[in-house]
Amino acid sequence: MVPLPRSSSFVTVKSSRLSIKGSGGSSYTRMLLTRRFSASSASYSSEAPDSSMILAKPSWSLRSLLPASSDPTPPGDTTVSPAQLHHLLRLSALPLPRDSTEETKMISTLQSQLLFVRDVQRVDTANIVPLRSIRDETRAAMLEQTVGTAQLEHALGQEEFFGHSKRPRRRRSRPEASDAEDWNALELASQSSGKYFVVRSGRN
Repeated sequence: MVPLPRSSSFVTVKSSRLSIKGSGGSSYTRMLLTRRFSASSASYSSEAPDSSMILAKPSWSLRSLLPASSDPTPPGDTTVSPAQLHHLLRLSALPLPRDSTEETKMISTLQSQLLFVRDVQRVDTANIVPLRSIRDETRAAMLEQTVGTAQLEHALGQEEFFGHSKRPRRRRSRPEASDAEDWNALELASQSSGKYFVVRSGRN
């Protein structure tokens, strides 16, 4: 019996035979066992799972919300008549079906889409807060995005009080646009004449 360490995940045992000749001419064979243990174990792996392998085996599909192909009769609230189909196509400014085959295909597609919408509408959202936007809504993120007096200190410093009621008014000052306007707009023109652009018409 070869004792197996509990920490290893698998053990490979190699055997070899060694012949030893005694003094009396007798020989015996001893089996040598070589053990090789693996230090790594799949159950103790710290590597992150591959996302492609996870996505390769989806656990849910939108097809579960669509009617089965073997069920030709949809529920009553998803039934679409030819008159309703034509009315919807006219409202959408879309062309009407050319023949009955195309009309049947359009009705089948629309009914399957309606069944999907009905399943979404049946989800109970009584105690779920509506999603206002996709952003970080943690407390730290909200504090970072909060505008306080420290952020407005420079803007408030540009105000002055006037009149009997001491109403605040922003001081009139010339905007500092020297850096923004310090470039020649005519450098990008293919043709120019003095300080004007030259635009040739189709007759020239």
